[in-house]
Amino acid sequence: IKVNYERFNRLHPTQKPVRLLERLLALVIPKDKPLNEIVVADFFAGSMSCMEAVYNMGMKGIATEIDKEYFEKGKQRIENLQPKLF
Repeated sequence: IKVNYERFNRLHPTQKPVRLLERLLALVIPKDKPLNEIVVADFFAGSMSCMEAVYNMGMKGIATEIDKEYFEKGKQRIENLQPKLF
């Protein structure tokens, strides 16, 4: 996966590429269940990259983050995503 990644444009120091997370999620989600019925939990959400991948794939997600600053930035990131037409 090639991702142009600006080091200073990240929300979190260990932020992961969304495309990578989409590929990893595709490996572990059940194939016999509709995507809109799958719920992914991320208990160390950080910048919410995983939740963006979940959103892009049409699934539901639950995210927690202990650091309020990262949580608020990540929450804003998810709220700014374009609506999906499924």
